[in-house]
Order: sequence, then structure tokens, then C-alpha cells
Amino acid sequence: MPRHAGKKFRTVFAFGKKKRKRKITTQAEKKSAETATDLAVPSTSTGVSESTPLLSSKRKLDVFTRKHVCTGDSDSSSDEEPPSKKSASVPEVQLRSGQPQSSQNIIVDVSTLDCLVSSVHCGKCISKVSVFEDETKRMGSACSLEVRCVSCGAVIPGTQTMTSLKTGTVFTGFDINRRLVAAASATGIGYTQLCRFFGMVNMPRPMHQKTWLHYQKKYSEGASRAASTHLQDAAHHVREAYAEMGLGQPSDDGCLDISVSFDGSWHRRGRTSHNGIATVIEIFSGLILDYAVLSNYCQACEQGPAEDDPGYAEWWEKHEPDCQKNCSCSSAAMETQAAVIMFGRSVELHNFRYKHLLGDGDAKAHAAVNESAPYGDGFLVEKIECVNHVTKRMGTALRNLVEKQKAIKQPIGGRGKLTEKRIKQLTNYYGRAIKDHAGDLSKMEQAVWASFFHTISTDDDPHHLRCPAGKDSWCFFRRAEANNQPPRPHTNPLPRDLVDALVPVYKRLGDPQLLERCLAGKTQNSNESFHSMVWRTCPKERWAGLRTVHSAVAVCVQRYNKGSTALLDVLAELDLVAGSNAEMFAEKSDMLRVKTATRKSSDRAKQKRKKIETVRRQEREHRRADEGEVYAPGAF
Repeated sequence: MPRHAGKKFRTVFAFGKKKRKRKITTQAEKKSAETATDLAVPSTSTGVSESTPLLSSKRKLDVFTRKHVCTGDSDSSSDEEPPSKKSASVPEVQLRSGQPQSSQNIIVDVSTLDCLVSSVHCGKCISKVSVFEDETKRMGSACSLEVRCVSCGAVIPGTQTMTSLKTGTVFTGFDINRRLVAAASATGIGYTQLCRFFGMVNMPRPMHQKTWLHYQKKYSEGASRAASTHLQDAAHHVREAYAEMGLGQPSDDGCLDISVSFDGSWHRRGRTSHNGIATVIEIFSGLILDYAVLSNYCQACEQGPAEDDPGYAEWWEKHEPDCQKNCSCSSAAMETQAAVIMFGRSVELHNFRYKHLLGDGDAKAHAAVNESAPYGDGFLVEKIECVNHVTKRMGTALRNLVEKQKAIKQPIGGRGKLTEKRIKQLTNYYGRAIKDHAGDLSKMEQAVWASFFHTISTDDDPHHLRCPAGKDSWCFFRRAEANNQPPRPHTNPLPRDLVDALVPVYKRLGDPQLLERCLAGKTQNSNESFHSMVWRTCPKERWAGLRTVHSAVAVCVQRYNKGSTALLDVLAELDLVAGSNAEMFAEKSDMLRVKTATRKSSDRAKQKRKKIETVRRQEREHRRADEGEVYAPGAF
């Protein structure tokens, strides 16, 4: 067998365009029929493409009219298309989006392609032919297929074809290579994981790592462009929503004052990460208006020459456009710096002034923003507290109090006192007092103190005057009074010796100035939900640089605001036509997400979750009582 008759490859992708069955009318089909005569097969074979007459001659035209097969990889990082003839023009199928349908990818076992040419014989030696890959022409996951004679090794004329189309005008390359990078980046798969996937399905390596990095850079740029356009649309919707709700009028220069929620997160736990993100979300619409990604580390800078080296200037000139370090602050200061950046550019981006900042109080973002005076010296950004974070302060304060009293040999924890169960109960009472009285400061303050005095009341010394009166009151004592019935006995009240220790905590967390910042009754759940989406796309357990994190944030911003259909906009920025399967996935994904969210937000589902949690808590307590102490650090 000749040297060039290389081994056949294994599992591959295939993609093609849907089209109805029709007669041979194009010049390409006529040439395919003529070529079939040279191969000793009847001239009635049907062909569609000049570059693939044999492969298309046996295909079902009622399903696909052109199928290319694509696979693995070469070690070359180049992505150049071998010379091939242009495919014959075929009618485009218009999708719902109005775009022409792109090629459809499917996975094919290469050995199954031989059945397509099983009845074909070589025109020279009348031997059978088979489908082979020319591995020297493989470009990433796009490979070159050809039909050869199994005896003499002659390549059948007109049967050479690449398994993927080279598409794009600004960002050019083989469709499958660019689509693989986009899909992997959008799902949180890195280069190593993608290679592992290809290996497990018996496919060659998808592409060289340099090709991956080149395409990843293009993907990041495309995702950023799509996100910028999307943020402008979100700002337009926010402006319309404020006009409809009458929440404020723009100033003479068109600048509108709005309320936003701001929060940051890190790629690593413990605020020691090199990468940090932050987002600004409008609190009424829940739309993300801006985001920032900061990194204080660049691997190339660490491995490159030192600043005092002779060649540093030349190296830095080449490296600066691709440097992954865009800040020099510590990880803990990233949230504050991101706040100053985003508040400083809000007028330039959207002609908005962020008048109210909903924060968690974990960082000095609010103070830093006012110090920077983004809207002038006379304009101060007002702070709104996240009620969830304020509620957590009660639990933290009580646990710290228990530890403090324990250290000075005056314990207030343990059985009958401040147990963990009682701390959770007091924290829950405090949170309900804030959330149930949003918008009314006096009632909120009264409810906070009512939750305190209710827990220290006894049969001999009740303190329920601050508890709400009426038959629907949550307080059993006031409810019994409204029904002219004797109240039931008090159970498990807090000892009176704890009052002096607890009063300072309630004075601090019941301060009117703090409660006044909680009147909006808003939370940072939107920010936390977005952070969860980002770190699912870019897992915290895996190392990532600035470009990888930025790509994940840019894509998630669009997914969070618009749903999975936003991924189609990212593909469009990459000069990729999404195709019917991508559109179908996006639509079904969004429908399922809305359906699931609607079901989980129903009162029935909420009650069910509470019952399940109660049962699980009781089971844990029973197991702990039956088994005793079985695990504790260093206890055994």
C-alpha cells in the first residue's frame, strides 16, 4: 500500500444543511454524476457539492443536502483552509430569527462512512475504495477527508473535502474550532477538560493549546462587545420602567437618579484571590447595569524579565496589550475599587446617577464612593442596608457575646441559656421585625424590642405591651387577650440574668439610624444569585486568569438579564450563525427556567420546603441524641 494511504480516524462530528429532496439540476450535481462514471458506478448517483460528490451521492436529501465530517486536531496552531472548490449554492432555510441556517453538527463514527462508497470501485484497478483522512491537512478539529483506493492508494478525483467550513469575516477560522471554544467557555470547561472529553469519546485532541488561547482571546473580546450592547439595552429598559412607575424625572441634561444594589465576589474563598468581580444591579427591575473584573496577577509578568533587566522595555511593549493584571490593590480592596470605578462611569455609560447604594456593609465601598465624589461635591450617595445582612449581624453579635462571656468566666451559653437554637430563634425574630415593617420606622423599632421582651417574659412578669394586639397577633399572650381567654403558660423563657448582657446588642442593632437604612426592605439576593451563576461557569476550584473570568462574567451578565437566548448574541459577535439547534436549546432552557422558578415561588412549594427542612432538622437532632459525640476536631 502506498505511504500516503494513512490510517482511518475514529469518531468525528458531521454537520450539514437541511433541504428537501429534488432532482439533479446544478452543475455540481452533473459533475458528480460524471465523476461517478469514472469510478465504475451508475451515472444516476446524486451529488450536491463539487467538493464532496461521492459522500453526498448516497445521502438522503430529504434530511441533509450537504454533510461535512469533522474531527480532531493537529499540533499546528494555524487554522488555514486547504485549497478546495467552492460548494454549489443551495437555498437557505430561514430560521425564526431571520438568519440563514448554519451547518448542523452531529457525531459520526468514521467507519460508518465506508458504507456510502461500498458499491464504488477504483477506475484504475477496479478495487474497492474507502474513506481516509489526510492527517497532514488537519486544522484543529477540522480535518481533510478523501476517498482512496484500498489497493493502489490512488485518490479519487473530486473527493477531497474539509470536514468544517471556514467562516467569518472579522473573526475567521473553521466553524467547528471557534464553536468548540465558545461552547467550552460558556459551560466552564477548560482546555484540559475539553481534551479529556475528546479522548473519552475516541476523538483526537481538539486543537493545539496556542490555537485555543488565540480563540479564547477572540471569544473574550466578542463576549465583551455583546455585553456592552446588552447593558445599553438594559439601561433603556430601566429608564422606561422609572417613567412608568413615576420614580423620578431626568434632570435638564437627561441624567436620571436611580437606586442600585452593589456587591463584589472573589474567584477564591477567603478574600485571597487574584481575581475579583463586582456588579451594579438596579433594585426595582433587577437588571444588571454594569460590572467590573479586577486582577492583581499576571502569570506572564511573573515569569518575564525583571524591570531592571535590559530587555524589559522591549518585552513590556509587546506584552502590555495582553497583560492580565489591571489593578495593584489587595484582594480585600477590590470591591471598594470596583465601586469607585463603576460609580465614576455611570453618567458616561448610561447617563445615570446612582443615588442610593444597597450594600452589605462588609466593605467601605460607600465611604470610598462619596470620597471620590463621582457626581460632584454637592451630591452624596445614600446608603441602603441589605436586610438579610443586617439580620445576620444579630446572630454574629450573639455568638461573639457568648464567646466573650466565656472568656471572662461568666458564661451565658449552654443549656437553658443562649444555645445555638435560641440564637437562631432570636435572629429570625429580629429579621421578621425588619422585613414585616418595611417602610414604617416606628413600627419596625417597636417590633425589634417586642421580639426581645417577648423572649424574656414569664408568667409572673410578662412583658408583651410592645407585641402587636389583636386576634391575628403572632404573640400568644396578646392573642389570648383579644379572645378574652387566659393565656397559656410561658415556656422556656430566657433567664433574667441574660438581660444585662443582651440589652447592649439590641440597642446597637435596634438603633433608629440603622433601621432607617432598612426601610426599603431590599436584599442583595440578585447579586448573590449572579455570583453563583458566574462561579458555576468559572469554577472556584480551577485556576483562571483575568481573560477567563472576564469572559464568564460578560456572558453571565447577558444570561442573567435576558436568559439563554443571550448566548446567541455572543455567537453573532463571533461571526457564528447560531443555527436551529442552538436557538431551540436557548428557548427550551428559558422556558424550563421560568417554569421551575414559578413553581418554586408558589406558596405551596415554600410550605413544602419548610416542612422538609423541619423534618430534616428533627432527624439530625434525634441522631445526635442517639449517637452522642462521635466527631469533634481533636476530641478523640
